[in-house]
Parts: sequence; C-alpha cells; structure tokens
Amino acid sequence: MTSRERAQIALRFEEPDKVPLATYAIDCDIASRVLGHRTFIRDKAGQQIAFWEGRRDEVVEGLKVDIPELFAKLDIYDVIHLRKIAIVPPRGYHPPAPEKIGDGVWQDERGRVYKYSSVTNEIVMVDDPTMWEHEYRLEDFLLDPEVGPEDESIYEVWDAVIDRLPPDHYIIGHFPMAREQVLLGGYERGLVEVAMNPDVVERAAAAGRAHARKQQQVWQRRQFDAVMNENDFGHTTATFVSPETFRRLFLPNVKFNAQAVHDAGFDFIQHSCGNNQPIFDQLASRPVSTACNHCSRRRG
Repeated sequence: MTSRERAQIALRFEEPDKVPLATYAIDCDIASRVLGHRTFIRDKAGQQIAFWEGRRDEVVEGLKVDIPELFAKLDIYDVIHLRKIAIVPPRGYHPPAPEKIGDGVWQDERGRVYKYSSVTNEIVMVDDPTMWEHEYRLEDFLLDPEVGPEDESIYEVWDAVIDRLPPDHYIIGHFPMAREQVLLGGYERGLVEVAMNPDVVERAAAAGRAHARKQQQVWQRRQFDAVMNENDFGHTTATFVSPETFRRLFLPNVKFNAQAVHDAGFDFIQHSCGNNQPIFDQLASRPVSTACNHCSRRRG
C-alpha cells in the first residue's frame, strides 16, 4: 500500500495497512538538526529579515535544496504538507525594512513596533498606533472585484521540488481560498469590528468569497491530493466569537472553501487551533468535512 493510498483510506474512515503518519509542520530548529545545517524551512524570523534585506531569492534557492533533502531523510511520513513550506513571495518581493531600535526590536515609518519572539521564532507587531486610523465601510469591500491570476513565481520552490519528493506520497497543496475568520485590522481590532460592525464584517467575508471565486477560475492547476485551510477559531477555553456569530460571519466562508476544493477534485482538510467544541456541529455539517470522496489526483 502506498502512502497516498494509506492516507486516502484513512480519510474515508476505513482501515489501512497501518496508521498514516503526518506532521503539520517541522520548524527550522528540528529541520536544521535533521539536515545538519541551518535552513530557511519554517524559519519565520529568518525569512522575514531576509525579505527585509532583499534576499528573497536566497531564501528560495535554499528551500529548493533543503525541502527534498529533509523528506528524503524523514522517509517515515506518508503525508507532506508542502504548501506550508513551498509557497513563497513573488519574485522581486522586498518589503520596506523597519528601523532596528533595539535588540530584536524594530519600528517602521508609521510608528509600529515589531519584536522578535524566541518562543515562536517570529517577528510580531507588539504596538500599532495606527490600528484605529481606518474606518471600515461596506463600500470598501467589492462583490465584483477585478481579479487577475496569481503570480506564478510563488510556485518557484514548489515546481522545483515536487518531483524530487518521495514518490506516491499524499501531498497537501495550495488553492485560492477565502479567509474564513475575517478579523479586520488584526485580532484586537477585528474582534471589536465583529461586535460593533457585524454588517461590515459580513460584507468583507462575502467580498473574500467573490475574490477567491474569480481567482479559482484563472488558477493554474498543480497536481496534489488535498488542500488544508488554516484558521484558529478559538483560544484555550472557548471560541473567539459566539457560535451564533460564527454561523453568521465565518461559517459561510468555511462552507465555500470546502465546496470549492471538493469541486476542484481535492480533499479538504480544516485546521484550527483552540477550543472549538462550541462550533463542532457547524464544522461537521455538510458540505464541510475533513475530506471528500473524490479520487485524489496524482502528480505528474
């Protein structure tokens, strides 16, 4: 039984020859130890600094070498979450670098402060004096947007490594989708908008579906098996919003994504951290499921 067959059988709630093994993500500290050298794989802070410094191509070239080598050494896995590590910013990506104002602390021209977290290996915004400057309005979110195709250079790493991965593995890939949990302006501002301006958030979610629908129509197909959408709907003790609010504002995009992925012939997998028990019944309702019954398509 191949890794792909093993994963497909398990997702149909049938019994494979053994439990398929997968990992959601392998961060750079573990990947570096496996490879024997420092890698950009899931090096969130390292990649961010490299992008600030205009070294996008260096990141890309490193990933092209390291991703196949990593999974050649970790040949125990049946499932490879390739989208998580192989979709990169487009060629020429060089965001403006903020000024370094301390050890692991930066500030941009708008006064926003970023700080390195050694716990998560991320550079995160810790102070945003501009958070409340923009007033979100219904007319900000178009229901018939002008949408062009994705920049194909975001697949530069993907296309370079896909045929060098272990054969017959179950691959999780990339597909244009709508953001499910629409938090305008980030978590803090976004949750206030959910409470105070739900009509605007609902319109923003609908605009997201409209944008994704058009982008799906011009998407250049890659061959893989499943798509995983990733939104954390909860914290330690509960969901970020009530089940009623989730049903109105966020569930339509979850359903849209699941249906669009199924219609494209891929399995749909929903990832969400947090205590999501209050909304499990919504996530389990059709057409949302952990996977569809379509035959997954082979690469090549």
